[in-house]
Amino acid sequence: MSQDNPTSGSVLRLAAVGRLVVPVAHDINNPLTAVLGRIQLHMTRGSAGMPRGPGGLDDIYEQALVISDKVQTLGTLARESIAAAPPTPVVLTDHVAEITQLLGRYIARRGMELHVDIPTTIPPVLVRPVDLKLCIAEVLLAFCGAVRNPAPLHIVAEAQGDKVQLSIIAQGLLPSEVSLAAEGAHLMGIAAADGLTLTVEESFRLSMPVAGPSRPAVALG
Repeated sequence: MSQDNPTSGSVLRLAAVGRLVVPVAHDINNPLTAVLGRIQLHMTRGSAGMPRGPGGLDDIYEQALVISDKVQTLGTLARESIAAAPPTPVVLTDHVAEITQLLGRYIARRGMELHVDIPTTIPPVLVRPVDLKLCIAEVLLAFCGAVRNPAPLHIVAEAQGDKVQLSIIAQGLLPSEVSLAAEGAHLMGIAAADGLTLTVEESFRLSMPVAGPSRPAVALG
């Protein structure tokens, strides 16, 4: 049963969300600038209505969706960080997708192609959703900070008995060459109290328990 101090846990989680804001800010500011610029252009022209198509209403709408998705994800993470729910059965692919979409453009700008391979046969896992997402983000940001040349980045998962292993690997880059932020290591310690552990061998490997009838959700202490 987890006995972590709620205040210290919230601070670590919020700090992790703060570290996500810096790389994501570029992906918010750029489309926001485009949206505002195009709206201003149409207002200056005195258009009775914005045209559809490239540079028009359709394009503005697509850019606005990008902004909305990024802001919504960050907001959700912040809210979950303040009052983290107890471990609960979750579908791994959903949370990996949320974080990879949030960081996808930043990862691409660092010269990495991101490949995710999570078989549909992977069972639900028992974790705090916010800890799972933030721990994945910490490892991805660590890779982004260490990569000097373009390299494929792989996220793969496999079930091993009553555990699911999620491995994050950058081709041509050893885990020993990647430094996880000290704050990230502290966050991993908080998550480990509920079974989400990180090992560093040939890859960064997050291990988490399979959710099942014999493994009920753990209540916060």
